[in-house]
Amino acid sequence: YENINLPGTSQVSGFEMGLSGAIFQDEVRYRIAWTEQNKEEVLDVPDRQIDVDLSYATDFWSAGIGLSYVEGASYGLANAVDDRVLTRIYGSYQVTDALSVYGRVENLFSQDYFVSDDGFLPIEGQARSFVLGAKFEW
Repeated sequence: YENINLPGTSQVSGFEMGLSGAIFQDEVRYRIAWTEQNKEEVLDVPDRQIDVDLSYATDFWSAGIGLSYVEGASYGLANAVDDRVLTRIYGSYQVTDALSVYGRVENLFSQDYFVSDDGFLPIEGQARSFVLGAKFEW
């Protein structure tokens, strides 16, 4: 099975909203993002996704936690997948003026879920994953 892009155009409508700011001076920050799609059923795009993050930062390090709610969807004739809430934690540390290190854990509780289910070969979502990295700026 292979997805084929057909000639022509597709239309989708909906809205996106984002809010971010500081709580308790600048150290504690929040971010909320909401994406809502009307009922056009675009493949691999959920009808609703809401992300919420809360973080704390100093001059040298930061840490945060986030939740992502993804509404289940049915893509065409496929089986509907369930709604899910995934949790992430993340942080960074400024080692020098030029070097910082960062890390994050996605799907912190290793929730099992399906991204899509065509009835033949369901695609599982990503299990708990760890990301570590470094950023060098000059």
